[in-house]
Amino acid sequence: MKKEDLEKKINFLYKPLKKLGQYGTIFIASYMISKATVPVMLDGAYYLQNNEIVAFPDSTSEKLKKYKFHRLVDKSGDYLNQGFIDEYIEFLEEASDILPQEYPVYILKGIGYEIKGNYKEAIKSFDEGLKINSDCADLWYYKGETLATMREYSKAFECLDKAIALEPENDRYTKGKSRILNKAGIISI
Repeated sequence: MKKEDLEKKINFLYKPLKKLGQYGTIFIASYMISKATVPVMLDGAYYLQNNEIVAFPDSTSEKLKKYKFHRLVDKSGDYLNQGFIDEYIEFLEEASDILPQEYPVYILKGIGYEIKGNYKEAIKSFDEGLKINSDCADLWYYKGETLATMREYSKAFECLDKAIALEPENDRYTKGKSRILNKAGIISI
């Protein structure tokens, strides 16, 4: 797409925003304008989908919060795949600030801290998630794994037992416990 054509499209999109009283700058790539089939953020109050501008009711709406949350979690995965653990955690921290009730993000943050070797922060993250949903077997499992890495085996087994009790059919939890029992020098049956 030529630069002039892109500018025309941006100006075309920008006019309705002016009519609606929104004067913020719009940053958008040409491929997003021409091929947007999923929501593409234009600014804090509007998004583009299927080449139409759609307004959120207000910039603090739940829909906008969820959209921002998922964009941050998705972006964090990009950084993790590239090995940028600090950035991975930063994006997840921001996501958890937006929707603190979304407990799965605390699993991801905890794993990030564990990768960095910051086990206390990992445990803290898992505990934050458990405050929201104490029935999440994955939170108990990863907390147990981290405690085992810290050689706090009795606490680790308590967590792993809770994960197994919540989801007894999940082999990953029983295999994880067996592996940790072997690592601790306790014979697994």
